[in-house]
Amino acid sequence: MDDQTFDEACRFIIKLGEAAHRYGVTTYRLESFLSQVSTALGINGQFAVTPLSISFNFLREGEQWQRSHFARMSGIDFNMARLTQISELMEQIASGKVTVLEGPARLEEIDRMPNPYGPLMLALAYGLAGAGFAVLMSSSWCDVLFGGLLSLVVYAIVFIAGRLQWVGSMLEPLAALTVAVLANGLALAAPGSNPFIVTMCALIVLVPGFGLVLGLGELSVNHMVSGASRLLGAIVVTCKLFFGAAIGALIA
Repeated sequence: MDDQTFDEACRFIIKLGEAAHRYGVTTYRLESFLSQVSTALGINGQFAVTPLSISFNFLREGEQWQRSHFARMSGIDFNMARLTQISELMEQIASGKVTVLEGPARLEEIDRMPNPYGPLMLALAYGLAGAGFAVLMSSSWCDVLFGGLLSLVVYAIVFIAGRLQWVGSMLEPLAALTVAVLANGLALAAPGSNPFIVTMCALIVLVPGFGLVLGLGELSVNHMVSGASRLLGAIVVTCKLFFGAAIGALIA
């Protein structure tokens, strides 16, 4: 393998790893996929993945020195549709169906994929999640209605947070505070309503259940740094929701 081909393959593996990390692949799965892809491309690659960084190390046969690249990741934007496409691309490269020259174009196509769900569909999903959780809690139909309505308020805050950075930086406590105040206000207008249950139902979408499961899963396969980081991050988000809701209840 000449220098140009080796450099192109390394750059492609770096782009592939950054894209997969951004869309939410697990640490151990990403390291495994990158190792398979590098082996298929004739490169001895070693990788260390954490929730906030990826370390790439490449070694060509017959050489003593490694070529290293450190990528700091800003965060994870969970996108199952794009993640599925990335996983399929990795498998196609490992099996030789896609070459290094074709890979970058495929990555760009995946990055440009439109969101399959628009704002109205997402708003409906938020509302149904809040109302459905109230049903699971065996709440009154009044709480089911209020849980669904306040879930729409949460979606509105999430929607704004995607466009205003200062709102995004305090999304969880702001949403919890707003919902708690509104839930207690609705309880005054409808005495049969339980503001605690309504608040829980409205905020259930923001509870980082996926992060908790992902952290525990990585700890179970001895990825201590990544698993502990994800688990602690999910716990911190949950605490933000709890304290925001508590402050809102006190204000109301």
